[in-house]
Amino acid sequence: MRTVKNKSRGTLGLVVSISLHVLFFAGCLLLDTSNISSGNEKSSNVNEISQIQHTTVLAENKS
Repeated sequence: MRTVKNKSRGTLGLVVSISLHVLFFAGCLLLDTSNISSGNEKSSNVNEISQIQHTTVLAENKS
């Protein structure tokens, strides 16, 4: 009888593990799609990084 109980515990653990993984990935996809659907509007907490133009003066100073 002990082996049947151990097998059912293992099966229950596997089912719970798979369920939690599915919930996690579904939540990640939901967050990702909600970020995409917000459009190109930038919120106040988004930083934009601008790259400076490469000039010959900078190149001469490095060498």
